[in-house]
Amino acid sequence: MNYQINTIAVMKFINKYGGWILAAIAFLLLFTCTGNSDHSEVIKERNKLNKARTKSIDSVEKLKDAKDKIIAERDKTIEKNDRTIFDLKLSFNAEKAKSEKKLAEVKNYNLKQWELYYQDIAKCPDDQIEIKGNSLAFEREPLVTVANEIITGQTAKAQVKITLNQLAKSEDNEKLLKKNLEDERDKNMLTESQLATQKEMTNAANKNTADALTDLQKAKRPKIIPILLGAAAGFATSEIIKK
Repeated sequence: MNYQINTIAVMKFINKYGGWILAAIAFLLLFTCTGNSDHSEVIKERNKLNKARTKSIDSVEKLKDAKDKIIAERDKTIEKNDRTIFDLKLSFNAEKAKSEKKLAEVKNYNLKQWELYYQDIAKCPDDQIEIKGNSLAFEREPLVTVANEIITGQTAKAQVKITLNQLAKSEDNEKLLKKNLEDERDKNMLTESQLATQKEMTNAANKNTADALTDLQKAKRPKIIPILLGAAAGFATSEIIKK
């Protein structure tokens, strides 16, 4: 069976509805134009990456802030320890100066001065420590008192030696702590510099992504004027055909 196209009928249909058909096509183009889907996926991936990078930066910043607090606390501890060590050394040096001055004085004492010195230490009556010829005579009680003073002094001397050793170790520990603290501070400064760089990169990436999204949205928009002109041309053609 052979079918023939009724050109007259077709022309009549176009003549009557051509303008509306073109307008409908323009309307469909306006709302179905989707642009480049590949670009949309790229932008989504960029946004995902930028969000992950921002989250990572936030985590590093929190860690850096926590380390800053630890460093500040350690600074306070070091300052307190330095003050304690300084005060101890100051007290020790003051006592040492007094002791050296007294030792220098007694080297030149005569018997009378030695008698008065030991009487003062023993806190005894004058007749219990007396000068006899070229020597001093001690009764038992002041001898025991002087012996106790000597033993106490030797014990104190040993304790001072131990304290000085501990003080030296404390100073060494303080130096090591200060060095470690400086290393931590340097690391934190490096982290801060790296964070600044990462922020600049992230901000630049966000701007590029935003610009790309804007360009894509512009690309997705159909050219309204050409479409309207096409529709107008369709109507005009239809009217010409009618005539």
